[in-house]
Amino acid sequence: MLVLIQMLSRITLPCHFLLNNFMAAVPSHHCNITALDDEGVFGNLTLEEKMVVGIPADENGDQESCLMFSKPQYQHLSGLNISEDTFTVPCQNGWVYDNSTFKSTLATEALLEPGQTETTEKKYTFVDLFKTPNMRKLSICLGIVWYGVAFTYYGISLNITGFGLNIYLTQLIFASIEIPMKVGVYIFLEKLGRRPTEAGALLATGLCLFINLFVSKDKWLIRTVVAVLGKALSEASFTIIYLYTMELFPTVIRENGLGYTSFLARLAVSISVLVMLLEDVWRLLPAVVYCTVAIGAGLVASLLPETLNVRLPEIIEDIEKPSSLDEKGAFRNLSQAERLIVSIPVQEDGTPSSCQMFAEPQYHLLLNSSNITDLLTVSCQNGWLYDNTTYKSTLATEWDLVCDMRRVNRATATIFFIGVMVGAAVFGYLSDRCS
Repeated sequence: MLVLIQMLSRITLPCHFLLNNFMAAVPSHHCNITALDDEGVFGNLTLEEKMVVGIPADENGDQESCLMFSKPQYQHLSGLNISEDTFTVPCQNGWVYDNSTFKSTLATEALLEPGQTETTEKKYTFVDLFKTPNMRKLSICLGIVWYGVAFTYYGISLNITGFGLNIYLTQLIFASIEIPMKVGVYIFLEKLGRRPTEAGALLATGLCLFINLFVSKDKWLIRTVVAVLGKALSEASFTIIYLYTMELFPTVIRENGLGYTSFLARLAVSISVLVMLLEDVWRLLPAVVYCTVAIGAGLVASLLPETLNVRLPEIIEDIEKPSSLDEKGAFRNLSQAERLIVSIPVQEDGTPSSCQMFAEPQYHLLLNSSNITDLLTVSCQNGWLYDNTTYKSTLATEWDLVCDMRRVNRATATIFFIGVMVGAAVFGYLSDRCS
């Protein structure tokens, strides 16, 4: 009977894996052009007429999916196609989807837009994950986090005999804690964001493992409570990393990225099981390894960019380009000095801000306008440009440990010497034990 149950679950598993064909489907769509309503003629137009004056046509005569006019082009209603001053911009207020086939998909809910038209012909491979600097940094960090998440999760889940409790009861508790944790994850993701929730879950998992190092086996109740809490936090990190990875990788290479990270996760699982053999060297060594990997992965997760309420990358250039303001329009025709004027706010001392940028280009500042009040600013969206005249490369420039991440940069020396302290204690003990 047990074999039959396992067989049935294995038969239905491929159907579960293929759900992505429906969950990630991209229905036909166009920009939401309600922002073009100038409280005049536009509001009195039919939906078809609004589409004509608000959405440009592509080379095939079809409406663009990812672009809209910056202002209504009423001359198109009379059949005129005057291109003068017809600036197009990316969709400003989201998209309108054709729900006749799919009522809701991952693309419509999370605003995961397909790559721009001119990039759809290019074929992307695994190698593209490491070709460019920012993509390489992102791929390496995500690979480490995925390895740490899977390594820790299965290390805890498969060690159900080490708490002095009935093995079946332990398994039941481990399984039942996952559902409430998934509900909690949803709340924290919306309130705190992806990066702090993922990093916090991994660091807290490592803390639980660290605490259990000092709890004796005869105190099985305390050990079990701490272990269950660690299991729940580990499950939370595994749940978050799927969504986080989907939002971090650009659309055109997202499947390659998921394949790469999933491979590292499976590698971690295969090694995680073998770590328990280290008990023959030192009884606490497996727990020390799991704890170290969880904390290390949590620290690396803190280096990843936040994706909550941020426009998601569509192409690799969205990861690499220095400014999200450089769209098809007047911006790219400006000099470097002019670009800084219209995109970077000035601090009280007259120097450009290091951590803020305007949400949209402020072209009126080129006319020496002093009206800078009520201009919406946001945190840097696509990384930073550094002055390399003094330092060619530092830890801060390689991992962007500036602005919100500057505290991590200041803590690197502390982290280094903590590693030295732990290494001295562990390997000092092992050298005496094995000599």
